[in-house]
Amino acid sequence: MMIAVLAGAGATCDPLAPEPQSFHSRGFGVVAEVFPPGSRHNAGERPRIYTYEVGYPGPRWDVDARRVWSATLQHGHFPHDAVVSMEGHVVTLVGGENAVVLLDRLGRELRAYGLSDLLTEAEIADLEWSDCGILWRTGAGYYFLLGASPRFYVVLGGGPVLEFDLVSGALRRGANEAFPELAEILAKPWPNEEAEVWRTSLRFSSLTDLVGGG
Repeated sequence: MMIAVLAGAGATCDPLAPEPQSFHSRGFGVVAEVFPPGSRHNAGERPRIYTYEVGYPGPRWDVDARRVWSATLQHGHFPHDAVVSMEGHVVTLVGGENAVVLLDRLGRELRAYGLSDLLTEAEIADLEWSDCGILWRTGAGYYFLLGASPRFYVVLGGGPVLEFDLVSGALRRGANEAFPELAEILAKPWPNEEAEVWRTSLRFSSLTDLVGGG
């Protein structure tokens, strides 16, 4: 399982007191729960993430969750947004340093990119700011291309396409026409490859409360 966490445009955040958050894939098949430092299930000084595979609830709507891994986010930035694929890939995003962080299927950090790795100085200078950082993802679309060579795409509104290899962590950027497989996805009316930041609050309860932290 790999997780990508994202933060920035559209997020409402209080950097001094982030709230535990949950991010899920399309269909709720995979759930990633993130706890800030000093919160329940996290006595450490950096955010901690727990990931689960969640079975179909059935007629009784039972909770059928299996923990896949848990890990401390070494970069220390709380992800206010995250995107999760239906196969368990996760990418975390923030508004500046460590703008994109890729974690592998064991929860180890695969690669981290700062905003200056993703955009030119001129592109960054044109962006707006908020209390969450630089709003570099305004109008962006997210897509997972899975299979033998899994990739994650950020299609920036009016800007370049960012392609992240979910095995090596490598980054490519370019215009839409530079990515023919992505073009096929974008041509579909409702592609399964499309993802969003699907979020729920963990203020009151979570899968980790049920399964147990640690």
